[in-house]
Amino acid sequence: MTQLADDTLVQREANVLFTELGDSIVMMDLESGDYYELDDIGSVIWRRIETPAAIADLCEELTREYAVDRETCREHVAAFLGDLIDRKIATIQTAETHAKETSS
Repeated sequence: MTQLADDTLVQREANVLFTELGDSIVMMDLESGDYYELDDIGSVIWRRIETPAAIADLCEELTREYAVDRETCREHVAAFLGDLIDRKIATIQTAETHAKETSS
């Protein structure tokens, strides 16, 4: 599994179609044809990584909104994002890549 640092920027891939169903999100990877369903917290993270987001920032937001300690949040968010990256439905953005995309 992909190991992620707190300052790693993660962004969802554009090749994933998704729709919201209540608090959940259902997604389809256009390249693989695989379908996924995200629960409410996974959906919050998915919405947030529309633009590059660091794990530390995601955890700060989630610990304010949900009853979870920072370390548990960090472990779960890193595992979730690592899984998305391994499935190629999210990607790691470097600071240089992010700077180029925002300046275009």
